[in-house]
Amino acid sequence: MSSQLEREPAPELVESSSSALDKGKGKSTAASHQESTESTPLLASRSYVLPGDGDGDDDIESTSQSNPALVSTLTSVFLITLSISILLVLLLLSLAFSYAAQASRISNDDILSDSLVFHGPDAIDVLNISQHGDVWLRIDGRVGLDAGAIIDVKPGDDDSLWLGAWKAIGRWGIRNLDTVSLSLSSINITSQHDPEVFLASIAVPPFQIPLTANPPDDVSWLTPISVPVHIYPSRNITTWLEFVRDSWHSGYAVARATISHADVRGGSWEWRTWRSVLTVSRSNLTFGLRVKVPALPNLPAPGDDLPLPSVADLVHLTHFSLTSGVHNLTIDASATIVNPLPASVSFTAPHFPFVIWIPAPSNDTTLVPLASVTSAPFSLTHPNITFSLNGSVLPISHSATPALSSLISDYLSGVDHPIAITTPSEFFHGYIAHTTFSAPHPRPEVLHNVTIESMKVHPSGTTIIASGIVHARLALPEGMDITISPSRVLPDALIFDGPLPLQLDPAYTFPPLPLPITNPDNDDAPPPAPPLPNPLPTGAFARVRPSAWLAALTAPTAPRRDWGERGNTTLRISARFADVPLEVLPGREREFRSFVGKVIWGAGDGAVAGVQGVVAVSVRVEGLPVDPRDGDGVGGAMVLTGLPFQGSVRVGKK
Repeated sequence: MSSQLEREPAPELVESSSSALDKGKGKSTAASHQESTESTPLLASRSYVLPGDGDGDDDIESTSQSNPALVSTLTSVFLITLSISILLVLLLLSLAFSYAAQASRISNDDILSDSLVFHGPDAIDVLNISQHGDVWLRIDGRVGLDAGAIIDVKPGDDDSLWLGAWKAIGRWGIRNLDTVSLSLSSINITSQHDPEVFLASIAVPPFQIPLTANPPDDVSWLTPISVPVHIYPSRNITTWLEFVRDSWHSGYAVARATISHADVRGGSWEWRTWRSVLTVSRSNLTFGLRVKVPALPNLPAPGDDLPLPSVADLVHLTHFSLTSGVHNLTIDASATIVNPLPASVSFTAPHFPFVIWIPAPSNDTTLVPLASVTSAPFSLTHPNITFSLNGSVLPISHSATPALSSLISDYLSGVDHPIAITTPSEFFHGYIAHTTFSAPHPRPEVLHNVTIESMKVHPSGTTIIASGIVHARLALPEGMDITISPSRVLPDALIFDGPLPLQLDPAYTFPPLPLPITNPDNDDAPPPAPPLPNPLPTGAFARVRPSAWLAALTAPTAPRRDWGERGNTTLRISARFADVPLEVLPGREREFRSFVGKVIWGAGDGAVAGVQGVVAVSVRVEGLPVDPRDGDGVGGAMVLTGLPFQGSVRVGKK
């Protein structure tokens, strides 16, 4: 044992004779042979020696010899990986170029007509209409792009293995791309027949379109979309009217849409991702529009070679009232208009101003402003839209009074009167809508219970003259709550032998004539006599018409509802006439002699005669504004003509 200890070198001697690397090796080796005790450090020494059969120099030599093999292996792996990546990139680029080449062969018309599918609109909400005529809409619908048809990657029954794989990769790419964003320049709508005829320009913001590789035959693959649209219509109303007439005649609204530039980008337009690498631009896109004109209720079907309905055919007055105010006449009315739009269109119209014009009696082409009205906001309903109007009568000059007189006379006589409608909106600037002011039907009975009291006829030279007192009730129809003061009347009546027959053939109605007057209260000239009806009614033998106005005495009275008086303005009118010539009607001399014989030779107080005709009334209307240049401001006077009446009279012997 002692000899063994002598042969082992002491640790101190080994440490002093070794290099720095050997020192570490010796210490580690010695430490590795020591048994662990409670005083052994938990952390081992930081010096390590590679295992080997020899000493430290042999280990370093073997390590340096193994490094070239590791480097060679890593280099080979890198080069192989790089080659495979390059091949994959080239393959993907080749596929991408093949898909792009396939898509480039598709024409714009094929994309718009076959690949891009829009179903709807499901809803159209009119957001605003400016005073310049611009329209803001929000259109809801369903949209989708059949991208599989564009690059021709839909599976086919006769596809080869390579073609099937090529299409499968294309469908996989479409599914991963998912959506594209579309940015369009303004869409210009022009006439199909003449591209120079501009109709409207449409602006839409960028929006997304979902892609589908192999859509089904139904519309279940489409995605809901809501897009705001700004429309700038043409200010040329004549152009629009011609377009509407042509569309009605053919049954289809046909136009041409042009897009100067369109950009397509993969993914969202706001966020750039790998999908944004796909960018496609198209220029000068042109495609046709063809929309069927819907049938309108109670009107001929479009395309039946029938003329376009007029405004009078579409708009119907359902209520009208005229009320006397302190300084004006207020108007309240309601009307209906046929709604040609589908139920998917929602719209709340704002206040819209109108001006009502009436033709001058002396010249139908000259229009006189009558009233300023404004429509209340309304929503679209089907089949008709009901809206209300309110406003007031404009100041009337004395030269325009005959036009207003003619309008009211027609209304009270149950005759529709022509009017014109304009609006100060710039969109409709210069457009005049001609329609009619609907009179109540049946015709209101304004003058009734007409009698002639103490009527006597006697000869005066070669002429038969008559005298008496006319009594009548004047009841304005419901809705005309105006205060009037009749000052003069001018009856024009036919006299019948005996009471009026139940059926008159034809009804005796004098047509109202233009009244060239300037101031009805001071003008003593009566309105011109209208012509006799042709043919003359059966039983009529004479005509009574004073040559001058008759002064009228009036007094208000309560309306008789049981007599059919529905309005709130009712007056009793009396007028005395004396020595009025009795004009024997042409060819009715025998009937005249027979009636005179009954008066002279008949028993009692004379003979009963029927009376039917019309009357002209000069009235002052409270609140009717008068042009300050022609009067005192309010309370204008007018003449109402052609007011029909019928009654009876007992003619005495003296």
